[in-house]
Amino acid sequence: MDTEELKARKKALGYTNKMISELSGVPLGTVNKIFSGATDAPRYDTLRAIEDVLMARRYIKEKGRFVYNWPEMHTSTLRVEEGVLATFYKTDKRPGEFTGEDFYALPEDHRMELIEGFFYDMGSPTVVHQAIISYLIVEFNNCMEAHPEKDCEVFVSPLAVKLCPDNKTYVMPDIIVLCDREMLADPAHITGAPELLVEVLSPSNRDHDMEFKREIYRKYGVKEYWIIDPVRDEVQVNDLTNSFFPKVYTFDDEVPVGISGGDCSIDFRRVKARLERLRR
Repeated sequence: MDTEELKARKKALGYTNKMISELSGVPLGTVNKIFSGATDAPRYDTLRAIEDVLMARRYIKEKGRFVYNWPEMHTSTLRVEEGVLATFYKTDKRPGEFTGEDFYALPEDHRMELIEGFFYDMGSPTVVHQAIISYLIVEFNNCMEAHPEKDCEVFVSPLAVKLCPDNKTYVMPDIIVLCDREMLADPAHITGAPELLVEVLSPSNRDHDMEFKREIYRKYGVKEYWIIDPVRDEVQVNDLTNSFFPKVYTFDDEVPVGISGGDCSIDFRRVKARLERLRR
């Protein structure tokens, strides 16, 4: 949305600048300047935060969890919205009560995760984000083929992982390394905690992936969690079974795969070289 579209949407909803500021986290002074026209070229992330509020996509951090605004989503002015909101209007459930049935009822074009009964907006991936995943899939598959005795498989998002049996947590990591084939019994998703999960950070999910999801993965038994930071060219490797302190590598390092017992590693120099060609 451009600023004129934001103004029209704000007027239709009857939102005040103060309400938008509180819901979006954008300072009130900045919101005032945008809607008064005093700011000619607002930053993209600022406009996106305001747009998320006006389109009921905004989530807020509350007690360590990201939850959709409530009850704003149920106000009559928002019932005209399409897509994910329609799912909520078919049920009396509140955030924290959603289950796998609600997760699978979501429209296919909405990238959402369900964690302990709460829905989380995954946002849209960037070109660099997708490029890193495609490069890493090749590297991980080469690693698995070089060590067939490990009997592991590599999967890429979108593929749901049902982390716990209560049917209220379905995540979609960027890359999944699975070595227990019993987890593939259900064709719709992986059931249980895979040995290794990889997430590539985007501006919209940085805190969510680095803090919140790391502890969720630890809680439900994931052994190893890699966080790839394309801004800093860093790889954070979390041994979720034995340590609370991650090991940090750069894109100039060869990063060992912990679950392989040191037999397998990913050479991030090759990933870096391909990214440099992409960024030219």
